[in-house]
Amino acid sequence: MVDDLGREVFLGGPPTRIVSLVPSITETLFAIDAGARVVGTTPFCVEPAAARSRERVGGPKNPDVEAIRKLGPDLVVASVEENRKEDVEALTDLGIPVYVAFPRTIGDGIHLVRNLGDLLGRGETAAAIAGRLEAERASVVADAAASGLPLRVFC
Repeated sequence: MVDDLGREVFLGGPPTRIVSLVPSITETLFAIDAGARVVGTTPFCVEPAAARSRERVGGPKNPDVEAIRKLGPDLVVASVEENRKEDVEALTDLGIPVYVAFPRTIGDGIHLVRNLGDLLGRGETAAAIAGRLEAERASVVADAAASGLPLRVFC
């Protein structure tokens, strides 16, 4: 698998012990039915409620690399916008695979859902969610076009 930085992420098989350093990615992992594999999160990963019961490994800007190592993850998921390069490098130096996301558009976010699904063997579930997101985006864009007003914000 290639992450959003163009780095190859090598895994020995589908990850079974995941640390998420990004709240939105934690939510996505649970949404694609991979939440049972999440063993560590940040204190800001509060949705869904089940994420709150996972081991806390520090915040996105100050993760505890040693605490992460002790959890024995076979994948850490990070983001360019949330996490520091030096922390990602420290984890990879320990031999821990790190997938770094960098979604900058709505399409990138939808693509991330699909990538995580493929990475975790949850491709069908992720594709179904991505399909619903794509349909919703198309509906909003069509409604904006029909109104004749420019679409300036999309949340």
